[in-house]
Amino acid sequence: MQKLLFALVVLLFTIPTYTYGAPTQWWRITAYTDRVAKLDAVKVQDLRVPILLGVKPGSFKDTWQEARSNGKIHEGTDMFAPQGALIVSPTDAVVTRIDTSGAGGIAVYTANPGSETFYYAHLDHVASGLTLGQELKAGDLIGYVGNTGNAVGSSPHLHFTIYSLDGPVNPYTRLTKEFSTSERLAAIRNVLVTTKYKDLVARAFSEQYRAFFINAQTSGETIPSEIASLLTVSAQSAVPTAASVVSMQTPVTPTFPTVTQTPPVYTNGSPVGILKMGDTGQEVKKLQQYLIAQNSGELAGILATYGPTGVFGRLTKNTLIEFQKKAGITPAVGMYGPVTRAYIAAQS
Repeated sequence: MQKLLFALVVLLFTIPTYTYGAPTQWWRITAYTDRVAKLDAVKVQDLRVPILLGVKPGSFKDTWQEARSNGKIHEGTDMFAPQGALIVSPTDAVVTRIDTSGAGGIAVYTANPGSETFYYAHLDHVASGLTLGQELKAGDLIGYVGNTGNAVGSSPHLHFTIYSLDGPVNPYTRLTKEFSTSERLAAIRNVLVTTKYKDLVARAFSEQYRAFFINAQTSGETIPSEIASLLTVSAQSAVPTAASVVSMQTPVTPTFPTVTQTPPVYTNGSPVGILKMGDTGQEVKKLQQYLIAQNSGELAGILATYGPTGVFGRLTKNTLIEFQKKAGITPAVGMYGPVTRAYIAAQS
Protein backbone atom coordinates (compact mmCIF):
# COMPACT_ATOMS: atom_id res chain seq x y z
CA MET A 1 0.00 0.00 0.00
CA GLN A 2 2.82 2.37 0.91
CA LYS A 3 4.57 1.62 -2.40
CA LEU A 4 1.33 2.31 -4.31
CA LEU A 5 0.86 5.61 -2.49
CA PHE A 6 4.45 6.62 -3.21
CA ALA A 7 4.00 5.80 -6.90
CA LEU A 8 0.85 7.95 -7.07
CA VAL A 9 2.61 10.89 -5.38
CA VAL A 10 5.54 10.63 -7.80
CA LEU A 11 3.14 10.52 -10.75
CA LEU A 12 1.26 13.61 -9.58
CA PHE A 13 4.44 15.63 -9.17
CA THR A 14 5.96 14.61 -12.49
CA ILE A 15 3.03 15.16 -14.87
CA PRO A 16 3.97 18.17 -17.04
CA THR A 17 1.47 20.96 -17.78
CA TYR A 18 -0.14 20.95 -21.22
CA THR A 19 -2.93 22.70 -23.05
CA TYR A 20 -5.14 19.96 -24.43
CA GLY A 21 -6.47 21.54 -27.62
CA ALA A 22 -6.57 17.89 -28.73
CA PRO A 23 -5.31 14.79 -26.89
CA THR A 24 -2.33 14.41 -29.20
CA GLN A 25 -1.24 18.06 -29.09
CA TRP A 26 1.18 17.55 -26.21
CA TRP A 27 3.64 20.08 -27.65
CA ARG A 28 1.30 22.93 -26.63
CA ILE A 29 3.09 23.26 -23.31
CA THR A 30 1.94 26.19 -21.16
CA ALA A 31 4.50 25.96 -18.36
CA TYR A 32 6.96 28.84 -17.81
CA THR A 33 4.82 31.20 -19.89
CA ASP A 34 6.60 34.29 -18.54
CA ARG A 35 9.96 33.03 -19.78
CA VAL A 36 8.57 31.69 -23.05
CA ALA A 37 6.95 35.08 -23.70
CA LYS A 38 10.41 36.68 -23.80
CA LEU A 39 11.34 34.61 -26.86
CA ASP A 40 11.11 36.23 -30.29
CA ALA A 41 7.65 35.97 -31.84
CA VAL A 42 9.17 35.19 -35.24
CA LYS A 43 10.57 31.69 -35.82
CA VAL A 44 14.19 31.23 -36.89
CA GLN A 45 13.89 29.99 -40.45
CA ASP A 46 17.54 29.09 -41.06
CA LEU A 47 18.71 27.00 -38.12
CA ARG A 48 22.21 26.02 -37.08
CA VAL A 49 22.84 22.29 -36.77
CA PRO A 50 22.34 21.44 -33.07
CA ILE A 51 25.32 19.04 -32.91
CA LEU A 52 28.21 21.34 -32.10
CA LEU A 53 31.09 19.44 -33.74
CA GLY A 54 31.36 16.91 -36.54
CA VAL A 55 28.02 17.39 -38.31
CA LYS A 56 27.50 19.91 -41.10
CA PRO A 57 24.41 20.95 -43.08
CA GLY A 58 23.87 18.40 -45.81
CA SER A 59 25.97 15.69 -44.14
CA PHE A 60 22.78 13.88 -43.05
CA LYS A 61 19.82 12.85 -45.14
CA ASP A 62 16.17 13.83 -45.14
CA THR A 63 14.33 11.01 -43.34
CA TRP A 64 11.02 12.84 -42.98
CA GLN A 65 7.98 10.57 -43.49
CA GLU A 66 10.12 7.47 -44.00
CA ALA A 67 8.36 4.22 -43.10
CA ARG A 68 9.11 2.78 -39.67
CA SER A 69 8.05 -0.40 -37.87
CA ASN A 70 4.46 -0.98 -36.77
CA GLY A 71 3.13 1.17 -39.59
CA LYS A 72 4.61 4.37 -38.17
CA ILE A 73 6.28 7.15 -40.14
CA HIS A 74 9.37 9.10 -39.17
CA GLU A 75 8.63 12.64 -38.03
CA GLY A 76 12.03 14.24 -37.66
CA THR A 77 15.64 14.35 -38.85
CA ASP A 78 18.27 11.87 -37.68
CA MET A 79 21.83 13.18 -37.36
CA PHE A 80 24.44 10.49 -36.68
CA ALA A 81 27.45 11.44 -34.56
CA PRO A 82 29.89 9.81 -32.13
CA GLN A 83 28.55 8.77 -28.73
CA GLY A 84 28.77 11.76 -26.40
CA ALA A 85 28.92 14.45 -29.12
CA LEU A 86 27.65 17.80 -27.82
CA ILE A 87 24.04 18.82 -28.52
CA VAL A 88 23.41 22.56 -28.18
CA SER A 89 20.43 24.83 -28.68
CA PRO A 90 20.34 26.39 -32.18
CA THR A 91 18.35 29.37 -30.85
CA ASP A 92 17.45 31.08 -27.60
CA ALA A 93 15.03 28.73 -25.85
CA VAL A 94 13.37 27.61 -22.62
CA VAL A 95 13.56 24.01 -21.36
CA THR A 96 9.98 22.80 -20.96
CA ARG A 97 10.28 19.05 -20.47
CA ILE A 98 12.91 16.39 -19.77
CA ASP A 99 12.03 12.72 -20.36
CA THR A 100 14.03 9.71 -19.23
CA SER A 101 11.94 6.90 -20.72
CA GLY A 102 9.71 6.11 -23.66
CA ALA A 103 10.44 5.75 -27.36
CA GLY A 104 12.71 8.80 -27.37
CA GLY A 105 14.72 7.53 -24.41
CA ILE A 106 16.41 10.44 -22.67
CA ALA A 107 14.89 13.47 -24.40
CA VAL A 108 14.62 17.23 -23.97
CA TYR A 109 11.91 19.60 -25.18
CA THR A 110 12.42 23.34 -25.52
CA ALA A 111 10.20 26.28 -26.35
CA ASN A 112 11.72 28.28 -29.20
CA PRO A 113 10.99 31.51 -31.12
CA GLY A 114 7.81 31.63 -33.18
CA SER A 115 5.81 29.42 -30.77
CA GLU A 116 7.76 26.34 -31.85
CA THR A 117 8.85 23.36 -29.74
CA PHE A 118 12.13 21.56 -30.47
CA TYR A 119 12.45 17.89 -29.53
CA TYR A 120 15.86 16.26 -28.96
CA ALA A 121 15.69 12.46 -28.53
CA HIS A 122 17.88 9.39 -27.86
CA LEU A 123 20.35 11.39 -25.73
CA ASP A 124 23.05 9.55 -23.78
CA HIS A 125 22.44 12.02 -20.94
CA VAL A 126 21.39 15.63 -20.49
CA ALA A 127 23.70 18.51 -19.65
CA SER A 128 24.79 18.71 -16.03
CA GLY A 129 22.36 20.90 -14.09
CA LEU A 130 19.84 21.24 -16.93
CA THR A 131 16.49 22.09 -15.30
CA LEU A 132 12.89 22.70 -16.29
CA GLY A 133 12.26 26.36 -17.01
CA GLN A 134 15.94 27.04 -17.71
CA GLU A 135 16.51 29.84 -20.21
CA LEU A 136 19.03 28.93 -22.90
CA LYS A 137 21.06 31.07 -25.26
CA ALA A 138 21.99 29.81 -28.71
CA GLY A 139 24.95 27.47 -28.24
CA ASP A 140 24.08 26.46 -24.67
CA LEU A 141 24.52 22.76 -23.96
CA ILE A 142 21.42 20.55 -23.92
CA GLY A 143 22.95 17.09 -23.73
CA TYR A 144 25.02 14.41 -25.42
CA VAL A 145 24.36 12.16 -28.42
CA GLY A 146 23.37 8.59 -27.54
CA ASN A 147 21.05 5.77 -28.59
CA THR A 148 18.54 5.48 -25.75
CA GLY A 149 14.87 4.58 -26.08
CA ASN A 150 13.88 2.69 -29.21
CA ALA A 151 17.29 3.51 -30.71
CA VAL A 152 18.99 0.88 -28.53
CA GLY A 153 21.23 -1.21 -30.78
CA SER A 154 21.49 1.45 -33.48
CA SER A 155 24.39 3.83 -34.07
CA PRO A 156 24.34 6.89 -31.80
CA HIS A 157 22.37 9.76 -33.28
CA LEU A 158 20.19 12.75 -32.49
CA HIS A 159 16.53 12.59 -33.49
CA PHE A 160 15.43 16.21 -33.94
CA THR A 161 11.84 17.32 -34.54
CA ILE A 162 10.20 20.73 -34.75
CA TYR A 163 6.60 21.16 -33.61
CA SER A 164 4.57 24.20 -34.63
CA LEU A 165 1.21 24.93 -33.04
CA ASP A 166 -0.31 22.81 -35.83
CA GLY A 167 1.91 19.77 -35.44
CA PRO A 168 5.28 18.33 -36.50
CA VAL A 169 7.33 20.14 -39.13
CA ASN A 170 10.21 18.74 -41.21
CA PRO A 171 13.40 20.31 -39.80
CA TYR A 172 15.68 19.10 -42.59
CA THR A 173 15.16 22.01 -45.01
CA ARG A 174 15.78 24.54 -42.21
CA LEU A 175 19.06 23.09 -40.90
CA THR A 176 21.19 25.23 -43.20
CA LYS A 177 23.78 26.83 -40.91
CA GLU A 178 26.47 25.84 -38.42
CA PHE A 179 28.07 27.48 -35.42
CA SER A 180 31.20 29.51 -36.06
CA THR A 181 34.56 28.42 -34.65
CA SER A 182 34.42 31.10 -31.95
CA GLU A 183 30.88 30.08 -30.99
CA ARG A 184 31.94 26.45 -30.76
CA LEU A 185 34.91 27.32 -28.56
CA ALA A 186 32.67 29.40 -26.28
CA ALA A 187 30.30 26.45 -25.88
CA ILE A 188 33.21 24.12 -25.10
CA ARG A 189 34.52 26.55 -22.47
CA ASN A 190 31.10 26.53 -20.80
CA VAL A 191 31.15 22.72 -20.70
CA LEU A 192 34.58 22.70 -19.09
CA VAL A 193 33.50 25.27 -16.51
CA THR A 194 30.40 23.32 -15.46
CA THR A 195 31.67 19.73 -15.52
CA LYS A 196 32.98 17.97 -12.41
CA TYR A 197 35.34 15.96 -14.60
CA LYS A 198 37.24 18.71 -16.39
CA ASP A 199 40.40 16.70 -17.04
CA LEU A 200 38.51 13.73 -18.47
CA VAL A 201 36.32 15.92 -20.68
CA ALA A 202 39.26 18.01 -21.92
CA ARG A 203 41.17 14.86 -22.84
CA ALA A 204 38.14 13.48 -24.70
CA PHE A 205 37.77 16.75 -26.66
CA SER A 206 41.47 16.92 -27.52
CA GLU A 207 41.56 13.34 -28.79
CA GLN A 208 38.26 13.24 -30.65
CA TYR A 209 38.38 16.70 -32.24
CA ARG A 210 42.12 17.36 -32.43
CA ALA A 211 41.96 18.63 -36.03
CA PHE A 212 39.30 21.20 -35.11
CA PHE A 213 41.40 22.66 -32.28
CA ILE A 214 44.58 22.76 -34.36
CA ASN A 215 42.68 24.50 -37.15
CA ALA A 216 41.27 26.99 -34.63
CA GLN A 217 44.76 27.75 -33.32
CA THR A 218 46.18 28.33 -36.80
CA SER A 219 43.26 30.67 -37.51
CA GLY A 220 44.20 32.83 -34.51
CA GLU A 221 41.50 31.59 -32.11
CA THR A 222 42.25 31.09 -28.42
CA ILE A 223 41.33 27.59 -27.36
CA PRO A 224 40.72 26.49 -23.75
CA SER A 225 44.00 26.16 -21.84
CA GLU A 226 43.10 22.66 -20.63
CA ILE A 227 42.90 21.48 -24.23
CA ALA A 228 45.81 23.57 -25.49
CA SER A 229 48.15 21.94 -22.98
CA LEU A 230 47.10 18.47 -24.12
CA LEU A 231 47.69 19.36 -27.76
CA THR A 232 51.15 20.70 -26.84
CA VAL A 233 52.08 17.54 -24.98
CA SER A 234 50.88 15.43 -27.89
CA ALA A 235 52.81 17.51 -30.40
CA GLN A 236 56.02 17.36 -28.35
CA SER A 237 55.82 13.60 -28.10
CA ALA A 238 55.95 13.26 -31.89
CA VAL A 239 59.19 13.31 -33.87
CA PRO A 240 59.03 16.39 -36.13
CA THR A 241 59.63 16.00 -39.83
CA ALA A 242 59.86 18.53 -42.65
CA ALA A 243 56.36 17.56 -43.76
CA SER A 244 54.91 17.95 -40.27
CA VAL A 245 56.52 21.38 -39.84
CA VAL A 246 54.94 22.54 -43.09
CA SER A 247 51.55 21.08 -42.13
CA MET A 248 51.62 22.89 -38.76
CA GLN A 249 51.92 26.19 -40.61
CA THR A 250 49.06 25.38 -42.96
CA PRO A 251 45.40 25.70 -41.92
CA VAL A 252 44.05 22.25 -41.20
CA THR A 253 40.74 21.13 -42.66
CA PRO A 254 38.76 19.68 -39.74
CA THR A 255 38.12 15.96 -39.96
CA PHE A 256 35.80 14.07 -37.66
CA PRO A 257 35.76 10.44 -36.57
CA THR A 258 33.65 7.86 -38.34
CA VAL A 259 30.72 6.68 -36.24
CA THR A 260 31.37 3.13 -35.09
CA GLN A 261 29.77 0.81 -32.58
CA THR A 262 32.31 -0.09 -29.89
CA PRO A 263 31.37 -2.96 -27.56
CA PRO A 264 31.62 -2.37 -23.80
CA VAL A 265 34.97 -3.21 -22.17
CA TYR A 266 36.21 -3.37 -18.60
CA THR A 267 39.44 -2.19 -17.00
CA ASN A 268 40.78 -3.01 -13.53
CA GLY A 269 37.50 -4.61 -12.56
CA SER A 270 35.54 -1.36 -12.95
CA PRO A 271 32.75 -1.13 -15.53
CA VAL A 272 33.48 1.34 -18.36
CA GLY A 273 30.99 0.46 -21.11
CA ILE A 274 27.57 1.56 -22.33
CA LEU A 275 25.21 -0.92 -20.71
CA LYS A 276 21.43 -0.88 -20.52
CA MET A 277 18.39 -3.15 -20.08
CA GLY A 278 18.47 -6.12 -22.43
CA ASP A 279 22.26 -6.45 -22.48
CA THR A 280 23.79 -9.77 -21.45
CA GLY A 281 27.23 -11.26 -20.96
CA GLN A 282 30.40 -10.86 -18.96
CA GLU A 283 30.24 -7.06 -19.09
CA VAL A 284 26.87 -7.09 -17.35
CA LYS A 285 28.15 -9.60 -14.79
CA LYS A 286 31.05 -7.26 -13.95
CA LEU A 287 28.61 -4.38 -13.49
CA GLN A 288 26.44 -6.48 -11.18
CA GLN A 289 29.50 -7.50 -9.15
CA TYR A 290 30.43 -3.82 -8.81
CA LEU A 291 26.92 -2.83 -7.67
CA ILE A 292 26.79 -5.67 -5.14
CA ALA A 293 30.19 -4.65 -3.76
CA GLN A 294 29.06 -1.02 -3.40
CA ASN A 295 26.02 -2.13 -1.34
CA SER A 296 24.28 1.22 -1.92
CA GLY A 297 20.93 0.17 -0.47
CA GLU A 298 18.13 -2.36 -0.22
CA LEU A 299 18.12 -3.24 -3.92
CA ALA A 300 21.85 -4.00 -3.90
CA GLY A 301 21.15 -6.53 -1.14
CA ILE A 302 18.39 -8.12 -3.22
CA LEU A 303 20.70 -8.26 -6.25
CA ALA A 304 23.29 -9.96 -4.06
CA THR A 305 20.84 -12.78 -3.26
CA TYR A 306 20.50 -13.52 -6.97
CA GLY A 307 24.19 -12.99 -7.68
CA PRO A 308 25.80 -11.69 -10.88
CA THR A 309 23.67 -13.41 -13.51
CA GLY A 310 25.02 -11.55 -16.53
CA VAL A 311 21.51 -10.47 -17.53
CA PHE A 312 20.71 -6.73 -17.37
CA GLY A 313 17.09 -6.89 -16.23
CA ARG A 314 14.81 -4.61 -14.22
CA LEU A 315 16.46 -5.46 -10.89
CA THR A 316 19.90 -4.54 -12.24
CA LYS A 317 18.50 -1.32 -13.68
CA ASN A 318 16.83 -0.32 -10.42
CA THR A 319 19.94 -1.22 -8.41
CA LEU A 320 21.99 0.98 -10.72
CA ILE A 321 19.49 3.82 -10.20
CA GLU A 322 19.83 3.30 -6.44
CA PHE A 323 23.61 3.59 -6.76
CA GLN A 324 23.39 6.66 -9.04
CA LYS A 325 21.07 8.48 -6.63
CA LYS A 326 23.30 7.77 -3.64
CA ALA A 327 26.34 8.97 -5.59
CA GLY A 328 24.51 12.12 -6.76
CA ILE A 329 24.79 11.14 -10.43
CA THR A 330 22.20 12.72 -12.71
CA PRO A 331 20.17 11.70 -14.54
CA ALA A 332 19.72 8.55 -12.46
CA VAL A 333 18.04 6.45 -15.16
CA GLY A 334 19.65 3.05 -14.67
CA MET A 335 21.82 3.14 -17.79
CA TYR A 336 25.59 2.81 -17.51
CA GLY A 337 26.98 5.61 -19.66
CA PRO A 338 29.78 8.21 -19.65
CA VAL A 339 28.61 10.15 -16.56
CA THR A 340 28.53 7.10 -14.28
CA ARG A 341 31.70 5.79 -15.87
CA ALA A 342 33.52 9.07 -15.18
CA TYR A 343 32.27 9.12 -11.59
CA ILE A 344 33.57 5.60 -10.90
CA ALA A 345 36.88 6.36 -12.60
CA ALA A 346 37.29 9.42 -10.39
CA GLN A 347 36.60 7.38 -7.26
CA SER A 348 38.98 4.53 -8.07
